[in-house]
Amino acid sequence: MKLALIRHTRPAIVDGLCYGRLDVPLADDREEAARAILAQLTDMQDAMIVSSPALRCQWLANWLAGHIQPPGIMIDPRLQELDFGDWEGSRWDDIDRAALDDWAASPDDFTPPNGESMRALRYRIDHIWAEWMRDRQSRIVVTHGGPLRILCAHATARQVDLAASSPPFGSVIRADIPADIRTSESD
Repeated sequence: MKLALIRHTRPAIVDGLCYGRLDVPLADDREEAARAILAQLTDMQDAMIVSSPALRCQWLANWLAGHIQPPGIMIDPRLQELDFGDWEGSRWDDIDRAALDDWAASPDDFTPPNGESMRALRYRIDHIWAEWMRDRQSRIVVTHGGPLRILCAHATARQVDLAASSPPFGSVIRADIPADIRTSESD
């Protein structure tokens, strides 16, 4: 089973913006970035493309599909970024420092106002991973930093570290999953 785990290309936003599930535009260099991504997928014509429903991910998934012509493309809402709730659209510097400290103290359990906890994000992604391990279909996955941290940990049989840095925009993480790997340890 081959996986290509891809973070969407660079959004056209101001630095320091909390944008989670907001549909934000992509930067003007998106096609150049997409061509660089495509160059890393030459052996994946038989892979299904799976994307977050965010427009920034769907754009890349559809662009890739037009060049690879995969057996299928699927939009999976479970691949959405963490829902930051009321924080979305705010600059990180403008978010209440005490709330950010509470989140840092309990990252799995803290929920931004009207948002989603990291535990809920992990639950969504763990279920996707379990499905993929059952069907063993090769996939090109276009998603966000949060889900990618979890998927990359599963793909390398490592412990999930949600405090780790997200992969860079437009990055491709490749993994060949041996038949004997089913799931990674949930913590």
